[in-house]
Amino acid sequence: MELKDLIYKYKYRLLTLACVLVAAINLIPFFNKNSSAGSTICFIVGSACLLLLYLAIFKDENINSNHIIFLIIGFGFVVRVAYIMQTGYTVRQHDVGNLQSADTHLAYILRLYKGEGLPDNAEWQFYQPPIWHFICSVWLKIQNLMGVGLEYACENLQALSLFLSSAIMLLTHKLFKLFNISGKALALSLAIVAFHPSFIMLAGSINNDILSLALSLYAIILAVEWYKKPTLSKIIALAFALGFAMGVKLSAGFCALGIAMLFAIKFFEKGIKNRKSIFGQFVTFGGICVPLGLWWPIRNAIMFAKPLTYVPSLSVTNKQFIGFRGTFERLFDISSLWETGVYPARVINGQSFEYFDYNIPVGCLKSSVLGEYYIGQKTSAGNLFANLLFYSAALLAIIAVICAVYGVIKAIKTKNNVALTLYPAVLWIVYLASYVKFCFDYAFFCTMDFRYIALTLILGALYIGLMLKDFGNKNTTFGKICLYGCITLTLLMSVSSVALYVAMP
Repeated sequence: MELKDLIYKYKYRLLTLACVLVAAINLIPFFNKNSSAGSTICFIVGSACLLLLYLAIFKDENINSNHIIFLIIGFGFVVRVAYIMQTGYTVRQHDVGNLQSADTHLAYILRLYKGEGLPDNAEWQFYQPPIWHFICSVWLKIQNLMGVGLEYACENLQALSLFLSSAIMLLTHKLFKLFNISGKALALSLAIVAFHPSFIMLAGSINNDILSLALSLYAIILAVEWYKKPTLSKIIALAFALGFAMGVKLSAGFCALGIAMLFAIKFFEKGIKNRKSIFGQFVTFGGICVPLGLWWPIRNAIMFAKPLTYVPSLSVTNKQFIGFRGTFERLFDISSLWETGVYPARVINGQSFEYFDYNIPVGCLKSSVLGEYYIGQKTSAGNLFANLLFYSAALLAIIAVICAVYGVIKAIKTKNNVALTLYPAVLWIVYLASYVKFCFDYAFFCTMDFRYIALTLILGALYIGLMLKDFGNKNTTFGKICLYGCITLTLLMSVSSVALYVAMP
């Protein structure tokens, strides 16, 4: 078996080893200082190793799209490593806190690490299901047994997030292949996911978002595989994936609506002779998924009288409260974009903003590429890259919506592959609808963060890939304009992303 075949076959094992190696490097004092010097060294050495591996694998082949895809995934991993090497476990986090914090994700992890049992209340982050926090506590314990101090061990929690963010690249590649995207279209759509800042930031985040996203994406993939070949083993795997995703974060259940659509279409499909068997699969699916996904909120309902969908809320007296803004302002008033620029507008010390961002589309787009932070703001070069990043990513988002509409209309008109073409669109609509509702129900600046719907990035890139595949087959002038336009925007986004998150955070 050739080297490239071995790498493909054992890719998740190799990724695990790579992440363990990163954790080991992080124990070296020079690298553990979260400095740009250590990050730069990791980026240079990692890039050199990747290029040497590329030459060893493909030395006798002419360059093609498979080579580009290999480099995209490889550099995506290197960028994530460089980012976490200069980003401490308390930096750019959400509800994580520090070793002295209470009721945060880290406090939750440490509670399990110390053997204090499950939370005795459902307030703040203790309302969250415990799967992610338990995994993190086991990783802390393993490091502790190896003589690693608690501070360093907590820093290395990012190795878990690094693995999951990188695995999402591999899963995305698999999803796109299931939709028969190939060649330049596959390379470009994959690059959007690999170098988009959302998954780079999530590679350094130690809350439960990244595991929920990875398991949800795996469930989305398994649903496609089941639809193509509805076997019992596939639906059992799907039930466990979705159940555990909800067991990490209940909101992962939103993708169940898209999956239910595939179930229904397959069940009522013409010519289906084994409806009883498929119905039995549905019963099996529910018997596995529902207990896995709902046992925690049911526990909180019984023990603490909390609603099944309970989410703690900030006080309306909190300075982040934006509920006084009208519906038109929240949905359509994008004037804050040119009033405050591409950085998130929030009233904090050291910033000149007079109000918090309130428009949901603007808040979504800003946080998708810059989070709630100010990377590169202090330098002219940083500001330039931030603007290039924002506008190139925003244009790609608009193109993705156009591609989705085009793809769905074409599939319905031609009656070709309608179910699978509709599937990502239904998922996208469900995620966006739940996100907008969440922004109104919990009217605070922080609830507009894109991380809640990060999978829409992958769904958008999927539709871009499908459109480019379709136009590429036609080989028209318009198709070439679309291809090279998307290549230009993706390059601008990728270069700006790497410049901000590796060179100058």
